[in-house]
Amino acid sequence: MHRFPFLDTVAFIIIGILGLRLCFEFFCAQGIAMAICDALQSERVDFYFSTLTVGVFFIPILTSLLFKFPKRKA
Repeated sequence: MHRFPFLDTVAFIIIGILGLRLCFEFFCAQGIAMAICDALQSERVDFYFSTLTVGVFFIPILTSLLFKFPKRKA
């Protein structure tokens, strides 16, 4: 955490995204018809969601190492 202090914020973002997805899946499981239910159950959306999750963690790390952004706290 000393090396990449912004990862705590990234972790909260991931938890928020996961919580939102779980809420949608809960309503789909309860039989509440929504257009997003069909999309959430496809393999393509699972792939995109996994890619987004990994990207949210690794893109800030890569930009920190390569471009010094976001800056580390002294």
